[in-house]
Parts: sequence; structure tokens; C-alpha cells
Amino acid sequence: ASEKAPSSFQKYLIFLKAFWYANGAWQTVLIGCLVGCGIGSFLGLVPRFFTQRFTEQFHADIITTDVDAYSDDDFLVSCSDMKHHTTEDQDQLVHDNIAEACRLGGRDAQNVASYSAMASNIMAFLCNSKAGSYSDIHGRRGIQILCLMLLTITPMALMVVNVNNGMNPVWFYVFDSISRGAINFISISFAILSDIMPPHHRA
Repeated sequence: ASEKAPSSFQKYLIFLKAFWYANGAWQTVLIGCLVGCGIGSFLGLVPRFFTQRFTEQFHADIITTDVDAYSDDDFLVSCSDMKHHTTEDQDQLVHDNIAEACRLGGRDAQNVASYSAMASNIMAFLCNSKAGSYSDIHGRRGIQILCLMLLTITPMALMVVNVNNGMNPVWFYVFDSISRGAINFISISFAILSDIMPPHHRA
């Protein structure tokens, strides 16, 4: 009698067992999870932070009221807190000017972010094929380490812009596009997993 074919669940368990015992598979996934957690820990702060920074550096002159009448400087240009204040808290003109400054600052931040994403995608298109060819010949480890080093540029750039109030915030997006576009971490990770998994378990 012929052997019964394994069910889908059994095939899944066989794949997980092969994945676990494959040399470097779970370590690669762990590194990917840590990278994702690291990026996610600060990425949510970027839109609000740079809306504030663009407003302060390029549109603060719109607020033409008497600053001495309002001692809380953060309140004058705190875009994230605008929804918590009403015109009863301050003069109507002040409120309108702050809202307009924040709107323009948010627009600038979105525009620069879109240009950064475009530059990152162009760089990925130009560089990833070369990185893939290099890793095919010389191995994946060096490219993966270089990719991890490049990913540290974005949080460092955010820190530098944060501590230097006079620094143009556009520089963050320049370094961010280089960090994300030079070598794609997900692509190199999948290439590693494809190499170390048995052929019959590959996609």
C-alpha cells in the first residue's frame, strides 16, 4: 500500500522544523525583528517632529502678534497641541497665524518626505542589483553587515537634527534616503533565507 501523503499542517510542521535547524535561518529572522522594532520605535515621531521643525525654521514669521503677551513659546508654535486650544485661549489673529504656519510646515515636511522616498527608490533600483551580484560572488554576510550599518544613519541623523536647532531639517531626509535606499535589508534577508533553506522548501 502506498504511504499517505502528509496533510497541509504536517507539511507546515516539516517546513518549520527544517527552518529551525537551518544554519542561520532563525538568527536572520531575529535580526529582522530587531531592526523592525528599532525603526518603529522612532519612525512615528518623525512627521510631528519635522512639522514642528519646518514651522519654527521657515514659517515662524507668520506669527506677527505681540510675543510678550504670550510667555509660553511652545504654545506659539506647538502644532501638535493646536487642537487642544480654542480661540478663547488667545487672540483670534494669533490662532489663525499659528494654524497657517503649522499647515505650511506640515506641507513642507510632506513634500520633502516624498522627494526622499523617490530618491530612496531610485537609489535602490540602481544599487540593489549591484549589491546582489556582489553578494552572489563574495557572500551575503558582508552585505548584510553593511546594510545594518547603513540603517543606523537614520536614527543618528534624527538625533543630530534634534540637538541642533539651527540645522536644516532637509538633511535628515537626505541621510534617510541613503540609509534606506543604498541596500534593501529585506531583499538581502530573503536572499540569505533562500540560500540556507533546502531546495524543496524554497519558493
